Amino acid sequence: MRNLFEKLKTLIPFSYANILLRSINKKGIGDILDVGCGSSPPFSILKSSIAPLRSVGVDVSLNDLKKLRIMRIYNSVILADARFLPFKYKSFDVILCSFLIEHLHKGEGINLIKDFLRICRRRIIIVTNNGPFFRTALKRAIDLGNPLLIHKSAWRASAFRYLNFEIKGHGSLAVYGDAGIIETINSRILRIIIQVISYFFEPLFYFFPDKFSFCLICIKDL
Repeated sequence: MRNLFEKLKTLIPFSYANILLRSINKKGIGDILDVGCGSSPPFSILKSSIAPLRSVGVDVSLNDLKKLRIMRIYNSVILADARFLPFKYKSFDVILCSFLIEHLHKGEGINLIKDFLRICRRRIIIVTNNGPFFRTALKRAIDLGNPLLIHKSAWRASAFRYLNFEIKGHGSLAVYGDAGIIETINSRILRIIIQVISYFFEPLFYFFPDKFSFCLICIKDL
């Protein structure tokens, strides 16, 4: 039942899972590296729809990797800092990096992209917030007692286009952004209503990410 539910998520047009699946699902993909996978990676949703020969998750949190090992989402998991990835030249067909780069300083983020270019053979996919998300990230870091959640940089679509990435968007910046209205609403029912209404505008966020999208899906073919 869980696998069926996860599969359905990937079939909803313009959903996050659907966009990621279409971004990753390139013909002939042999192996995937998920950098900064965390304890609930998007790859867990995509796994039922794609079948790479090898999938590797990398994270700096040993506790998260222990959970992933039990869940068997990846073929293997590796404890490593994203700033010092222990992989050889052209080791993976696809690299997925979801909501990690904003946790690094800008220079470290640029170096991370350079490292991806060294390691990756075919396609790099980077997902990050559209612009500053400092206030909300700091609040979550304090609430959860996890300093790793603090954002150290902000990224715009223009920065990735300069590096020849193709940009797609997801989610409403007005709803989910750093000053988004969703954070100010306590009613669960009202939050759901706003989220449903927001979904009908997803094509706008997808095709015009610069001004309207909460997150950027940045894709580069090599």
